[in-house]
Amino acid sequence: MILSSGSMRSATSSSATAIAAWERRCGHQGIVVNGKKLRRLMRERGLQPKRRRRYVVTTDSDHAGPIFPDLAKDVVPDRPNQLWVADLTYVAIPGGFVYLAAILDAWSRKVVGYAISRSLDARIAVAALKAAIRGRAPAKPNFLLATVGKPLMGLARYR
Repeated sequence: MILSSGSMRSATSSSATAIAAWERRCGHQGIVVNGKKLRRLMRERGLQPKRRRRYVVTTDSDHAGPIFPDLAKDVVPDRPNQLWVADLTYVAIPGGFVYLAAILDAWSRKVVGYAISRSLDARIAVAALKAAIRGRAPAKPNFLLATVGKPLMGLARYR
């Protein structure tokens, strides 16, 4: 059996899936293939299947803080700076990870403010909001729709 990168396109999700696909393909031709041999042949030819990423839960919805109503549920923005949306996430870097707070304009879908920090607290969300206000200088108050999480609860007290 000759292995080629073109014939590996269908098996790209994980190593086990790739091996299973090759074993099925070879089995139809009457060839018995050992998984270790298949991995060695793939390695020799520089073929590597895509690794499946682990799903990590990052949201804690079970908290004792207040749950605010979604005031922007039916708002469809028709101009810039009418509705901003915010979220927090973490970004992997070589030395570990950092937190990113981003605020986007819902109309243009552009980032209007962001902040990066190694610690997760309300200061990162406030810094992103201040950056958005500085960058856009809105004429009148906006809607700000944010994910309700422990760090963003500090925004409820920030005025």
